[in-house]
Amino acid sequence: MKDWWSVQSDVFKGSVCLAAAGAAFVGINAIVHSVGRTIPPFQLAFLQQVVVLLLVAPGILAKGLGVMRTKTPALHICRCLATGVAIFSGFVAMANLPVSETTALLFSRMVFTAALATWFLKEAIGAASWLRITIAGVGVILVLSPDASSLNVYGFAAIVSALAISITMLLIRAMKEETAEAIVGWQAAGLVLLFGGPAIIFWVPLDGRGAIACVSVGVLLWLAQHLNVLAYRYAAAGAIQPAEASRLVIALAIDGLLFGTIPSMTVIGGVALILMAAGFGRIVWRRRRMENA
Repeated sequence: MKDWWSVQSDVFKGSVCLAAAGAAFVGINAIVHSVGRTIPPFQLAFLQQVVVLLLVAPGILAKGLGVMRTKTPALHICRCLATGVAIFSGFVAMANLPVSETTALLFSRMVFTAALATWFLKEAIGAASWLRITIAGVGVILVLSPDASSLNVYGFAAIVSALAISITMLLIRAMKEETAEAIVGWQAAGLVLLFGGPAIIFWVPLDGRGAIACVSVGVLLWLAQHLNVLAYRYAAAGAIQPAEASRLVIALAIDGLLFGTIPSMTVIGGVALILMAAGFGRIVWRRRRMENA
């Protein structure tokens, strides 16, 4: 197996890692959807971050606490707050929406990230990228409002989560001098403190199923973070980002097989547009690569 992996292209390796990370995130979504109505989101988020902190602590201690030194404490605080909003609103959406709908709506982060990067970081985004973003945006709108006569409150919670995720991604770009251990470690520690108080207030006793669920969402988040880092070490984002759309297919399968939920044609149409946007991004990247060759 190791020999087979070693001869694969970096794009293939990066795509596999990114798809695996996406599957882990869908796993979190499915678990929260299963237990999110019995375990308060604050408690679930607190225990998730405790698990993440326990998993990253040995690596930090092995390298020495010096890796936690930071020159940008204010950015760490802002990132913790944005991530806290992303997790809380995301858990609310996951608990109340089908897995496929939440997964699709969270893809709106690509729209927010592009817009925020243009406005605040003054990054140039070409017409082809804006077209891809527009297609994805239309797909998100279709998923958000399958019934125009009703307001999808939990759908908007997912949109808030996606916006907060975009902000955290931009903050990471502004923390280029920080070590990976500092970024992950301070975030986990900050979120444990942020969610700790509300978790105690809303705490409910956990049975075995609930305890396993809380540990699992922590382990899956830690795994997804590592797979994401590994994916982008193998290849450029433009080359492998379409693999992230595989999580939509996995989410649709989980909805049907585990929860017996069949999405409406409007939702399926929105998902199809998001997948189309991801595929279009791959085409644009290949064309640019050939032009620069």
